[in-house]
Amino acid sequence: PESYEILQAMATKTSGFRMKINHFAVVQAGLLQRR
Repeated sequence: PESYEILQAMATKTSGFRMKINHFAVVQAGLLQRR
């Protein structure tokens, strides 16, 4: 059970990291389109 919890925590961190990168990419694209 412990290893499963660790894997779940890692997956949560990874998905959160991906969401941040995705948000950053969207912001960058929006800034480029304004020019």
